[in-house]
Amino acid sequence: MPVVKQFYWDQEGPALLEVSWGIFWRNIKVKFDGVVILSLDNKAALEEGREVSLTDGTIIKVQLVQESLNFKILAFKNGQPLQEKDTGPAEKLKIAYGAIFFVAIMGMSFGLIVELFQIKAFLDFGIGWLTFVYGLVFLILGIFVKKRSLIALVLAVTLFVVDALYTIAFALKVSTNIPVVPIVVRVLFTFQMIQGFGAILALKEQEKVRPTLKQ
Repeated sequence: MPVVKQFYWDQEGPALLEVSWGIFWRNIKVKFDGVVILSLDNKAALEEGREVSLTDGTIIKVQLVQESLNFKILAFKNGQPLQEKDTGPAEKLKIAYGAIFFVAIMGMSFGLIVELFQIKAFLDFGIGWLTFVYGLVFLILGIFVKKRSLIALVLAVTLFVVDALYTIAFALKVSTNIPVVPIVVRVLFTFQMIQGFGAILALKEQEKVRPTLKQ
């Protein structure tokens, strides 16, 4: 399921410009009024920024930038920035369980590759079937988070943070260099998962106030 960002075309108009992407920043598409006007293959292309001209001569530019510990999509119309439509709870929940699924896929894939090819350098550190099971646990938790389970989200965030602290502590034990990149990545994923708490509560509240049709 792709992640979607929408932008207001005018100050008070509808959100007509849409940028979407799949897992690993693949299959990036830019739509105007529901029509695909630009397709990109990978994250690098989006980071460079891309422009496209509409039939009326309007120039649209989209670019991926990093702000603090998070990535942000920027959109411009004739050089003027477009205002992003506020991300709703459904979209935030999608980001949360998407991060959990990403951790699951990476853990299962990495653990399986290490075991199949018997990569001793990783096996000596206990990476293998244990990493595969770790990923499998996140896969199961991700499924329940997608179904709006707060308990599953608490378990996922707690497990991820504990594992992150252990990994960082171990890295500092075997080396004097601070693992900056792993720390930034872990913080980013933790932030994405945490968004799910407010999203689940908001969605459940919406369900409570949703009117029911009389038979």
